[in-house]
Amino acid sequence: MKADPESSLDKDVLTVFHAIGYTTHHRKKLTGKSGVEYNIDIVAEKAEHPAAKRLLIECRSSEVDSTLKIDEVIVFWGKVFDIGAEGLIITTSKPTENARRFAEFYGIRIIEARGIDLKKRLMYTYI
Repeated sequence: MKADPESSLDKDVLTVFHAIGYTTHHRKKLTGKSGVEYNIDIVAEKAEHPAAKRLLIECRSSEVDSTLKIDEVIVFWGKVFDIGAEGLIITTSKPTENARRFAEFYGIRIIEARGIDLKKRLMYTYI
């Protein structure tokens, strides 16, 4: 079950990426190389970045579940791999050790934060 489309976590993420120069799209549908269409929480793009940076962002609130499980990370990784972009999971839930290991191995960044701490971490990481 997804969080409310107007959740404060989504709003915070959209606000920060927009403020640091990314074009953002909320609840965007993208088609992967396989032809499968995916729903992505947030797509953030920076065209002037040398590699035309594109981030696929999954927002995961602890209101849905208090832990981020490996299965959820694997499903998101599949979307990222098929679309061919960089992946970021932003969560207020606690990732399991296996979820964290899998994400780290496959280059999916997990940021576990909320509110002002989240905004600071995003700005320092993606400026």
